[in-house]
Amino acid sequence: MNIVRGYIIPKRGKNNNPVYIEELSSDDGKSLLNAFCELIEEVVRNYTDNGGKKLKTSLDVNNFLDSFILYLKSQLYLDPLPDIILSPMDALYFYFKYKGKLRREDMPYYSWESLIRYKDILNRIMISDEKLFQPRHSLILRILSFPADTRPASNTSSLLIHMLTTSAMASSLYIGEYGCEDTYNLAIVRVTSIFHDLGKFLDWRRHKSISARKVHELFKKYVESGSEAEEIINKSSSIIEEKEISELTYFRNILEKSDRLASGIDRVIWLLPKLLDESLKNELLNRVNEFCGETMVREDEKLYKAFTSWKFWEKFVGDELIKKLTLNFCMNASKISPENPVIKESLISVNEEKKRKALITDEISVVRLDLRKIQAYIKSNDIRAMNGASRIIDFIGYVAIPLYLMNQFTLPAETILYFGGGNLTLIMPSNKVSEIQRLKEHFQRCFNISITTGFSPLYRDFSLISREIDESILKEKLTSLLGDVSPNIFQLCLLCEQKYAVDYRREKYICTTCKRKLEVGDGIHFKARVTTKKLKSIIKVEWEKLRDHILEYIAGHPLDELCNGKVGKYRSLALIKFDGNLMSEIMASSISITDAFERSVRIDYGVKQAFIDFLEMIKGKNEDDFCRLSLGLMYLGGDDGAVMMPSPLAIPFALHLANEFYLHMGCKATLSFGIAVAKPKHPIIQLYESADYLLRTAKKGARSLDYRENHSVALEKPSSKFRGCLSFLSADGGTMTREALRSVLEQLSKEGISSQEKFPYTISNTKDPRSILRLIRTIYSNGLSLGNLSMEEFASWVISTNSLNKLRKLRNLLNKVLQVNILGDSDLKIRVIFALRESRTEVDAREIKEILDELYIPSDKPRFNLYDLYQLIEVLEGGR
Repeated sequence: MNIVRGYIIPKRGKNNNPVYIEELSSDDGKSLLNAFCELIEEVVRNYTDNGGKKLKTSLDVNNFLDSFILYLKSQLYLDPLPDIILSPMDALYFYFKYKGKLRREDMPYYSWESLIRYKDILNRIMISDEKLFQPRHSLILRILSFPADTRPASNTSSLLIHMLTTSAMASSLYIGEYGCEDTYNLAIVRVTSIFHDLGKFLDWRRHKSISARKVHELFKKYVESGSEAEEIINKSSSIIEEKEISELTYFRNILEKSDRLASGIDRVIWLLPKLLDESLKNELLNRVNEFCGETMVREDEKLYKAFTSWKFWEKFVGDELIKKLTLNFCMNASKISPENPVIKESLISVNEEKKRKALITDEISVVRLDLRKIQAYIKSNDIRAMNGASRIIDFIGYVAIPLYLMNQFTLPAETILYFGGGNLTLIMPSNKVSEIQRLKEHFQRCFNISITTGFSPLYRDFSLISREIDESILKEKLTSLLGDVSPNIFQLCLLCEQKYAVDYRREKYICTTCKRKLEVGDGIHFKARVTTKKLKSIIKVEWEKLRDHILEYIAGHPLDELCNGKVGKYRSLALIKFDGNLMSEIMASSISITDAFERSVRIDYGVKQAFIDFLEMIKGKNEDDFCRLSLGLMYLGGDDGAVMMPSPLAIPFALHLANEFYLHMGCKATLSFGIAVAKPKHPIIQLYESADYLLRTAKKGARSLDYRENHSVALEKPSSKFRGCLSFLSADGGTMTREALRSVLEQLSKEGISSQEKFPYTISNTKDPRSILRLIRTIYSNGLSLGNLSMEEFASWVISTNSLNKLRKLRNLLNKVLQVNILGDSDLKIRVIFALRESRTEVDAREIKEILDELYIPSDKPRFNLYDLYQLIEVLEGGR
């Protein structure tokens, strides 16, 4: 019998169509179990040096489990530059593997000094012959596809995530009651809960005995005979198999309780009838009534009885109706609108009585840690300090905070559920929540980074958990102080322009924080990347020669030109910022913890995989451009990022990333882009702020479109109406600031020659007057189509010399048109007439008329986006 997996955020299917359900056969289950077991054994084999360093103590077992969980997380959250920079989480695996052998100075704890040493660990791994493992991203995503339950609604949760969540809850229950000193019992709790459902891949009814056998098989070669570790594995297997052994009763009870808690949130029985079309709902309830007979009256009791019975689903429902119910449930649940009962209930005020009825347990809390003012922390007048700050944020979110929680609070790795966008979500004992204040004070003191926290007990309704967390975070933000007043009024730091200066570096006064950002930026951003085998084989220039010309190189200048000091006309550098549209709504509409976990993984994976694919495409065309993008990546994670690159690549990059992310997310999520272009000598902080301003302009125009075309509907094929949007502008030799941008865009809008002040350009079909594809086809004769939005050919054309003549010719004409005036009047009609009169031949006239037709946007005040086309040409030409 096949099982059905449902996807509320649909998967990318054949022909890029959204997939809401997929069937998995018994052969699929067997294949996935074998793959998962091989993965587990590969990690334990690597951890024990092929069995030479066997697991002996309970501490060994706990350390291995931490390393295994962190390995899974590192595979779920991709390295954005494979073999060039490691995700900080990659080195965490080595930390736990060598925890007993590392010198104290090598221990990656939670201070500035340890961060500098931690980058040395990352670098040693990069140049070492010892690699972690072969990439397993696609395999783990396949394993994620296997559901934790076979019943409609409940089959939207992943079995793998369910096992990790069960262990997080079991560990929290145990630590909350007994503390963490007894590592022996904690290890039993963890092994039992992490692997308790392995057998479900093969047999749902007899999975317990299969799971117990697999645990024995996986670890028997890697534990010391007669050791504490062997006892832990044997007892865990007996608990999973439900052997009647009195001394194991407590552990069996805690497994059952935590499994029930995790399933209680994931099974969402109460949601199933609410999210079905009326006809299917009635069909389901008729079969429930038929199954329950006349003995029960209340509908919720009948539904629960039927839902928990194998007989009901096999005899009264059957495979075909399960598929219909799952498809209908997922499509309705995917609609992020007030008509969705999940969203509707989250908008209704919640009283204490409702909370009390929805409460599952208050022994465990869901906690979110949110890093505040990240953009202000990153902004700097020095590119090294800016990139150093980005790496520090990564280190804090992915390494320092998890390690602090694991070492100081002794929480197991699986209690940290998911990461993204400068925050992380975890499960912990409620009686330890107050200790989070200690963590916040530590990171404020050591890193000058502020953290806000939100808490919630476990409710049946995940939207209620999210709501309580968001409310407590908002309350803390509103009541928090602005910070200390600087006692130094004489010299501000010239990099961040916020703190007072304490040091003098390279003719600049800088503060303590920026001094450390520079150290990190020097050590683990540019230099570390240039010296990796993958880039060194292409660049072939010593870092010391490249150091002072790094932005010119990223902008597109050849290495020999830079090293010989013969830089002529400067090329243009693009700084691109992007962010997800309505992403908080995507996460807030999750129906369970495992659903939110999986959405977090898919969002992060979708962005990074699209970036990696673009890198590989560019590498096949120009290896120097591949290096430039690798060096220009500032940060990338969750749904946002910032990248510097040669200006001609900016538009192809944005189109590729937006389209691939949209398709990967099953046509439910989109990105907005702000592209600011200037010469490499342009003040970097102003360029960064300009890109941020353009991004905000794009996002402002994207919200209603994204809601209408993607969020509020359940699409069965990719939409041609909205897949993302972008705003772009080139400094054109001047200095770009947010204030100047605002003024320029307002003036251009008044003149009717640009629409970017109010409306960003959309990634949509060319029938839409605001489509960026419509603007592009005025200069790119091959055109671009949403049906096959491949950037390979367009990117090749953009970076080739063949495109330059056409771009320059049209740019010169547009420049004349934009500057024309008669007796001081530069009315739009005069410009259009002048453009047609400027044509030398009938062919030119026809071409100009076609261009003007493309640029025309009908409205109360008609406009021809002449300046936007001019700017597009400036960006694509890139100062070449």
